Amino acid sequence: MNLVVAVSDGVAESYRKNGDYNGDIITLRNGCDFDFWSASEASHYQAPPHGRPVAFFQGGVNARLDLSLLSELCDELADWDFWLCGSLAPQVSGMLEFLDKPNVHYRGMLDVDGVARLARHARVGLIPFKQDAHMRRSLPLKAYEYLACGLPVVTTPIDALASRPDLFHVATDARGFGQAIRALGQTRDLPALVEQRMTEAQNESYDLRFAQLLNTISTLQRRFERERPRLNVLMLYDDSSTHVHTIKEHLEAFANYSRHRFHFLPATGQVIGIDDSEHQLDFDAYDAIVIHYSVRLSLDDHLSPGIANLLANYAGPKLLFIQDEYERTETARKWITRLRIDSVFTNVPLNSLDKVYSRKRFSGVDFLPTLTGYVPEDPTLDRFITPVADREVMIGYRGRRLPHHYGDLGQEKYHIGVEMKRHAQAAGLTIDIEVDDHYRIYGTEWYRFMGSCRATLGTESGANVFDDDGSLQMLARKHANMPYADFAARHLVAREGLVRMNQISPKIFEAIRLRTALILFEGDYSGVVQPGRHYISLKKDFSNIADVFAKLQDDGYIAELTQCAYDEIIDKGGYSYSAFVNGIDRYLASRVPGGARVQIVSTPKLMRRQESESYRPITRVSPLLLDTVRVEQREPRKAIVDMVQTQPEPRLAPATTQPSNLPELAKPGPPLHFVAARYVWRMLPERVRHFVGSRLL
Repeated sequence: MNLVVAVSDGVAESYRKNGDYNGDIITLRNGCDFDFWSASEASHYQAPPHGRPVAFFQGGVNARLDLSLLSELCDELADWDFWLCGSLAPQVSGMLEFLDKPNVHYRGMLDVDGVARLARHARVGLIPFKQDAHMRRSLPLKAYEYLACGLPVVTTPIDALASRPDLFHVATDARGFGQAIRALGQTRDLPALVEQRMTEAQNESYDLRFAQLLNTISTLQRRFERERPRLNVLMLYDDSSTHVHTIKEHLEAFANYSRHRFHFLPATGQVIGIDDSEHQLDFDAYDAIVIHYSVRLSLDDHLSPGIANLLANYAGPKLLFIQDEYERTETARKWITRLRIDSVFTNVPLNSLDKVYSRKRFSGVDFLPTLTGYVPEDPTLDRFITPVADREVMIGYRGRRLPHHYGDLGQEKYHIGVEMKRHAQAAGLTIDIEVDDHYRIYGTEWYRFMGSCRATLGTESGANVFDDDGSLQMLARKHANMPYADFAARHLVAREGLVRMNQISPKIFEAIRLRTALILFEGDYSGVVQPGRHYISLKKDFSNIADVFAKLQDDGYIAELTQCAYDEIIDKGGYSYSAFVNGIDRYLASRVPGGARVQIVSTPKLMRRQESESYRPITRVSPLLLDTVRVEQREPRKAIVDMVQTQPEPRLAPATTQPSNLPELAKPGPPLHFVAARYVWRMLPERVRHFVGSRLL
C-alpha cells in the first residue's frame, strides 16, 4: 500500500498506532457536494406546512444514535418537531418507542432531492451520536451538508468539528441540546449567517478534496518514479525507414518520455559487428527487448540473421510492435513463434484476435492494443496554422490508388478523392484534391498545405483482407489493369471483412493539430473521433453532400468543430506520445517487477552537429569518461583502463549472403531467472494477463 487517505486526524492516528502503517498518509476530511446542495436551494428557508419549528436529522437511523438523549430532547422541546430520514434499523433497543413519540416523524429512505426538500423546512441540523471514542474520531458526512443547506448545527463532541464553534455547537445532554436548538433556530434565515455557512461548506467541497488528492498522487508518483530503478531496454529498428516522420517520432518518443533507459540498435539487413563478426552483443544485459514495427516481420529476410539468433536465445521479455498485419500474415506468425515473442502490440481489434492469432497457437503471448501513430509533436507545426476565414482552399487532399489486394478499404482513399473533386467542382468550390502519386507532398510542405486548407478528407486506414502468404499481392500485380470490381468479385469475396482492421490514420491527428476540419467517411476510427463532434460525417454514397458543403462554408461551425477536436483529442493529452510511452513503461515494469538486473556502463563515442547528417568520433576519449555512473575509487579506475586497453578489436568477416527463408535459429540457453519469470507470467490465465496489460496501457 502506497497511500492511505484518512477522513480525520483520528483515523490517521489509528492507522499509524493500531495498524502499524508507516507509509504515506493524507487527511482529507469528509466534505460535501456543494454544487448539488447549492443548486437544490435548500438554503432558502420555507416554513413547514404545520408551522412548528423542525429539528432535522439525515443519515442512518440506527445504533449510532443516542436514543436516550433524543428521547429526553423530544420531551424537552415538545413544541418542536423532529424529522428523520435515512435507512432504519427498527431492531435497535428503544428505537420503536422513540419513533412512537408524537413529535417524531420518520420520513423514510429518501434520495438526495428528497433530503434537500426536507432541509429547506428545517431550522437546525442534528448530529446526536453516542459519545464514545470511535465517534469522537469520526467526521460525519452530514456535517458540511447541513452547512451547505444553510442550517446551524448542534452536535455531540466530535474532535474534527471542535475547532469551529461558530459553525458547530457542541452539547452533551438533552438540556444543552435544547438550549442550543432554540437559540440557533432563530438564526436559520439570517442572510449573513446563511452565507457564512455556505461559504465554509464550499471550502470543504469534494471538488477541492479531489484536487488535493490528485496533487498528492501526482507528487507521490513523481517520487516513486525517481526512486524506482530504471530498466535497461534495447530497441531494435530499421534505420532505413526513419525518413518517414511518423516512424521517427514513434522511435524518438521512447528516448524523450520513457523513464527507462533505451538503447537503439539498427536490426535489418546486414548489421556490422554482429552478422560479420565473431564477437556478439550480450543481450542478457538488457531487462527487455522491443522490436519496432519498422522491422517488417512480414518479410522473410528483413531482420538481420545475427540479430534473429541473439533474439531467439534471449529469454527476457520480448515486445513486438507490428503494423500492416494483413500483409503476409503467416510469415509474421512464424517469426513470433521462432523468436519466442512474449507481447505483441497489435492493431487487430481484440474481439477478432483469435481469427488472426489463434489462442491455441499463441497461448503464451500477450496481445495488447495500440494505434498506428499519435499526435505529432513537431513544434514548428503551429506556424502553419492559418485562421479559418483566411483559408481560401475549401478542401485539400492527397490520396492514392492502392493495389487491388488491399480490398474495399484500400480503394476508399482513391474513391473519396475522385468523387469529392467531382462534386466540389460542380458546386464551384475552391479545392486542391489529387489522387495521383505525382502530386504527393512531403515534409514541412505537407504541413504548410494542410494548415492552409479549411478541410481535408479522410478514410479509415488499413485493410480488411488478410493475405496470409502473399498470393493475393501476386494476383493483384498480375491483374493490375483489371477493374477493381471484377478483381474483387473473382478473388476477394470470401476474404473481405472477416476481420475489421479499420483504424485511425496519423494524418487525422495531423489535421486536428493544424485546426483543419475533417470530412470523413462514416466509420469507427479506432473510437478516437466522433461524428458531428470532431468531424463532418460523409456518407459513402455522397447522399449527404449538400449538408457537408453547407457546414463547410459556415465559419462559426468550422471554428467550433476544429476547436472541440483540438481540445478533446490534442489538448487533453490522451493520444500524446507521452501518454503512449507512459503506458508502455507501466507494462514493462509489470513484466520486470524486480527492476534492472545490471548497471550498463557506456562511454561517449560519436558526435553529430545539429546542422549535419554525418557522425564523427569523439577523439582521444578517456576510458573513464562514463555515462550515468561514477568511478569513486582508484582500483576500479585501473581495472577499467586495463580492460579497455586489452580488449581486442572486432575481427570483420566477409559479408554473408542474406537467406531467402527464415533462418534456422539456435537452441536457446537462457539464464535461470529469465526462465522463471517467463514461466510465472505464462502460468497466469490469459484473461488475467490481458486484464493487467490493458489496464496498464
